[in-house]
Amino acid sequence: FFLSSLTFELRHPSIPPSLPPALPIFVRLTGDCPLADPDVIDRVVHTHTETQSDYTSNVHPPTWPDGLDVEIMRRDVLATAAAQARLPSEREHVTPFIVSRGDRFALSNVETDADRSDLRLTVDEPRDFELVQSIYEALLPTMPEFGINDVLALLDGNPQMLEVNAGIDRNEGVQRSLDQDADFLAEGKPRNAS
Repeated sequence: FFLSSLTFELRHPSIPPSLPPALPIFVRLTGDCPLADPDVIDRVVHTHTETQSDYTSNVHPPTWPDGLDVEIMRRDVLATAAAQARLPSEREHVTPFIVSRGDRFALSNVETDADRSDLRLTVDEPRDFELVQSIYEALLPTMPEFGINDVLALLDGNPQMLEVNAGIDRNEGVQRSLDQDADFLAEGKPRNAS
């Protein structure tokens, strides 16, 4: 069962009633991550299942390349966030409400052995697209089912490929939303109670 990012934003006071109630968890992947790796997703799902956390990700703190983001949350936790989130960042980016309340929700994170969070493999800018396109052109003809280890080997062997999107900050969109939060709070609109 898939949800578009527009559907998934917390724009409604509750989870849309059209979602099957039998879905106990939601796995959040974003469309700007065309190199998502099934093995990474499986690791995060496994950790979530083992820990019985409210929320599990591989981005808090980030150790994976930007673009391999996986977030999993229980349905009732998402419903709470939908009902109580007030800040623009909490509503647009779905999970900040949950992540910022570690005293209220059980949080887990899956880290990779070597910190590769400096790599940008997401597609938010035309330069990002150029990098991802070159990765596909290099790997797809001989490895149609390539994964992140193949991508890392390619980039480690060809570091010049990374020059095309160097200098773009991780999560620029989140930072813009946090700036909007300051404006929102300055206007005197109430911040939701934790």
